[in-house]
Amino acid sequence: YFSGGQVIRTRIDLKIANLKAGIAMMGSQNPMPRIVDVKVGCQGLAAFFDYTLDDRGKPRGEALESVVVVDIGGSTTDIVSIVRGGQTIDQSASGAARLGVLDVHTLLTEKLTADLGFPVRLTPAAIDRACRTGQIKINRADRDVSGLVREAVGDVGAQIVREVERRIGKAATVDAVLFVGGGAALFKDVVQHWSGVEVVADGEMANARGLLKYARSRG
Repeated sequence: YFSGGQVIRTRIDLKIANLKAGIAMMGSQNPMPRIVDVKVGCQGLAAFFDYTLDDRGKPRGEALESVVVVDIGGSTTDIVSIVRGGQTIDQSASGAARLGVLDVHTLLTEKLTADLGFPVRLTPAAIDRACRTGQIKINRADRDVSGLVREAVGDVGAQIVREVERRIGKAATVDAVLFVGGGAALFKDVVQHWSGVEVVADGEMANARGLLKYARSRG
């Protein structure tokens, strides 16, 4: 959505055109719904709606002037600075960094190889389990690798924090800094050492919840 602090309008227009084209199902006798209008927005706004609206789509608590959403995914971390009570995105303080959970997986594999003294090849399920439990099976026996996991998470997490600070500084005047996405829970111990942040509970569902709440607020 952003590149170099600017909204990428050409890509947004292509996305809208693609979605408006609709689909056809071979062999179906039922007409497919016709897409009348398409709006493409910044994904971080959905997490903002989740934080500021209740389950009925009504505002909860006092209005917040400024909120920063940090959405940590598999390969990217999206930073969205929302100001003026959700009415404006500060493009200069928003953007994406190529950092995420997969970087932890790569670094952990390298550390495991160095620790064991031979190359290791882990399935995605095995390395995900290692990150969540600190355990890995070697020669059919569980091995504690929690220390290596902490090192990998700490190294990548520090890079993410530096990238966030590069865009918004220490966020001393920001009302809330929200960490969401599938990687938020993995990095929770790292980012909580940075003042003024909140790791949203069940953060991987924040965007989906936010879109539902926004739809209800418009109804």
